[in-house]
Amino acid sequence: MFEKTGIREAIRIVARHSNMSRPGTGGLFKSYDLFAGLREWKSFLDVALLTLGTGFMMAGIIFFFAYNWQDLPKGVKIGMLEAMVIACGCYAVFSRSRPFVRNMVLTAAAILTGALFAVYGQIYQTGADAYDFFFGWAAAILLWAMVASFPALWLLLLLLLNLTLWFYTQQVASDWSTSTIWNALFLLNGIPLVLMEWLHARRRLPPHSGWMLRTVAIAAAVILTSGIVFSIFDSHDGGLIGWVLALIFFPLGIWSSLANRNLFYLALVPLCMIIIISSLIAKGFPDGAAMLLLNSIFIIGSITGLSFQLIRLNREWHGNK
Repeated sequence: MFEKTGIREAIRIVARHSNMSRPGTGGLFKSYDLFAGLREWKSFLDVALLTLGTGFMMAGIIFFFAYNWQDLPKGVKIGMLEAMVIACGCYAVFSRSRPFVRNMVLTAAAILTGALFAVYGQIYQTGADAYDFFFGWAAAILLWAMVASFPALWLLLLLLLNLTLWFYTQQVASDWSTSTIWNALFLLNGIPLVLMEWLHARRRLPPHSGWMLRTVAIAAAVILTSGIVFSIFDSHDGGLIGWVLALIFFPLGIWSSLANRNLFYLALVPLCMIIIISSLIAKGFPDGAAMLLLNSIFIIGSITGLSFQLIRLNREWHGNK
C-alpha cells in the first residue's frame, strides 16, 4: 500500500539516532516525495472505507437474521450463512484482488463463522455453554489466522480466546479468585504480546502491525492494573502473583521502549504505576479529605513530571534542539 515505506523508515531511524534537525528531516522527506499526497490519501480512504464497509455489512447480516428470525425457515438460516462463508472463503483464496482486500474478506468469513455457530445453536438448542461457543469459534478460524498473517484476524482470534477464558471462569471455574482470573487473562494477552513485539523488532510481522500491538498492550496493561488494584482493596483475595507479573512485564516494556526509542511503553507503564500508587494512597488513608489531597498532589505532580520527561526524551531521540 505504501511503496516508499522503507525509505521513510530509514530516514526516521537516521533522525532518531543522530543530531539531524527537524528542517533537515523535512527536507529529506520532500526530496524523496514522502509526504502524503493525493495518492496516499486515496489509498487511506480506500482502506478506511473498506474496513468500515466490512464492519457495517457484518452488522447488517447479523441484524437481518435477528429481525427476521421467525419468518425464515431453519434450512434457509443455516444455508444462507454457509453459502456466505463459502463464498467469502473462495474469494479470499482464488481471487486476484489485492492482499488487503482478500484478507478483509477472510476476516468477514471468520465473523460469519461465529454467526453460523450461533444460529445453529439457537435452532437446535445444543445446550453449549458460552465458553464452548467462543472456543469453537476460535478453533474454527485458527487455521485462517495462521495462514493469512493479517493483524485484524489475529486480534479477533485473541478476543475470542479472552471471551472463552472469561466465560469459563464464570461458568465452570467459579471457585477461582478474582485475582487469579485477572492474572490468567493478563497472561493470555501478555505472553503473545511479548512474542509479537520480539517478532516485530526483527521485522517478521506484516507491515503496519503496530496498531494491533498497541491495542493488545493497552488491554494487557488494563487487565494487570485492574487485578493489582482489586487486590489492594481486597486483602483476603491475595494478589502476590499480580505484583510479580508487574515486576516482570513492566520493566520489559520500559526496556523495549528504550531499546527501540519509542515512547509508547514509557507512557503506558508509568500511567499504570500512577494508578497503582494512587490506589495504595487511597487504601492507606481512611480519612477522605487527607486521601483526596494527597492523591491530587501525587497525580498532578507525577503526570506533570512524566509529561516533561517524555517531551525531553522525544526531543533527544529525534535530534530536535
